[in-house]
Amino acid sequence: MTSKILFVLLLWAACIGQGLAQGGSYADSPFALQAPFENKNLSVNKEINFLKDVGIKQVRLLPTELKECASLLSENNIQITAGIAQPVFPNDMEKYKNEVKEIVKKYKNYVKAWLIVNEADLMWKNTLEKYAEYFIATSHAIKTEDPDAKTILCLAGTKEGEGASQRGLSFLDFALKNGVGQYFDILDIHVQGDAGNYKFLDNVVSEYGEIFIKNGVNEKSIWITEFGTYDGDPDDKVGRLPFPYQSELVQAGGLIKKYIYGLLSGVDKMFWTTMTEWDHYNGNSLDYFSNVGLINNAGNDGQSHKKLAYYAYKKMVEVLEGSDWKNIATVQEQNGIYIYKFTKQGTPIWVAWNDSSVTRTITISGITSNRVRATEAVPKYESGKEVADYTTAFQTDTLVVTNGAAALTLGQRPVFIEPLTVTSVEYEGENIPKEFLLYQNYPNPFNPTTTISFSIPHAEHVILKVYDLLGREIGTLVNEELNPGEHSVVFNATELASGVYFYRLTTPTFSQTKSLMVLK
Repeated sequence: MTSKILFVLLLWAACIGQGLAQGGSYADSPFALQAPFENKNLSVNKEINFLKDVGIKQVRLLPTELKECASLLSENNIQITAGIAQPVFPNDMEKYKNEVKEIVKKYKNYVKAWLIVNEADLMWKNTLEKYAEYFIATSHAIKTEDPDAKTILCLAGTKEGEGASQRGLSFLDFALKNGVGQYFDILDIHVQGDAGNYKFLDNVVSEYGEIFIKNGVNEKSIWITEFGTYDGDPDDKVGRLPFPYQSELVQAGGLIKKYIYGLLSGVDKMFWTTMTEWDHYNGNSLDYFSNVGLINNAGNDGQSHKKLAYYAYKKMVEVLEGSDWKNIATVQEQNGIYIYKFTKQGTPIWVAWNDSSVTRTITISGITSNRVRATEAVPKYESGKEVADYTTAFQTDTLVVTNGAAALTLGQRPVFIEPLTVTSVEYEGENIPKEFLLYQNYPNPFNPTTTISFSIPHAEHVILKVYDLLGREIGTLVNEELNPGEHSVVFNATELASGVYFYRLTTPTFSQTKSLMVLK
């Protein structure tokens, strides 16, 4: 094949791949992040690289950040939610509406949802009647310019650890009684606090749902655009912090639990606060918001490293992205043990954790594979600064399934349990393969499944991943220790568009990449 023809084919495939990223980029993904560009000591490109690495699909920005960041985020297939309104009633309403239209027109290709007045139940500076008028006018201006845009009614709205705040409930009730219900698509409530405060989320969503029912308004999609829990300085266990001390381990475990419980409670999207810690929020390095990010800010405590929560977030996205978010089964919620079952492309994935003070042995049943992989959701260290290699940072065990069930012990860290899809033919003595080999997938082209085979001459930790032509990771097929022999795994491309993709086999001593083609 001539280089010119090859170039044309690759360009064609790249266009298809880019279309997949923009048209099927997990628009319903719950994994989002608030205010990633607040740390002015880091470049926008560096923060975007963090977002891509972790797997963030959407961010919430300040209006002032759109000019610099909108196109860069779009190029990296990260959707944007942005604020658009101030908590004051305009002196000239017609002028104000035209200004809104101009902003929406300028950024309609980038911004998919607009937040109208942040935490209105706290911040609005006029009468509630004026708020209703202001919200309706703003929403109408947005929809006039971009009918596909989503509009957001935002409330602080929670009393941490207890449920919805009475102030938030009353504010929503008034807004709905004054005709605002038909002018917004998303209700945004903010949830922060201790890692252990996650179970009240179900009550929060239910209490706001009752307000919709009471006013005869269809319930809206629920987002949390300010969401998180903190860690603290390990040397400050005796009281400098204005909130109870939490370690990196506790923060990371709380991140997993809060996301899972949010999904169970009916929350559609959660924006973690934030990537790199804010520097001296409110002028104080000990403020809650100076400690809630996924990466330490050296300006606060002299440390600058990715926290355990950074890696836990990345692992959570890697394992759960693409699941059926509306069909999560509760397996157990008793005696401090919580087990939930997700379904991803027809494959079950269990998430389990232990809130008791002692280790517990649990049993996962209803398994159809011969083995499962149990991966702790938080790295096996006390701090993220100890993580030298993400691929080996998590404790992973292969469990034998007997009569459809597997037993495992739960400690401090939540665990993901996944059926193993690798089949192996292992050899002894002179029949052991003499070299690493990654074979061409068969069939190729294919729709929707193909088999990828490889051989390894000795026991190694093996990682097999699939990427698109732009180098974005599509999925992890293998990530475990394997014995010498021939191995194969089935790759299901049901959710991928037609095009060329790559699969890469990596071990500590070997790496090889081949291409495959999905043809639908």
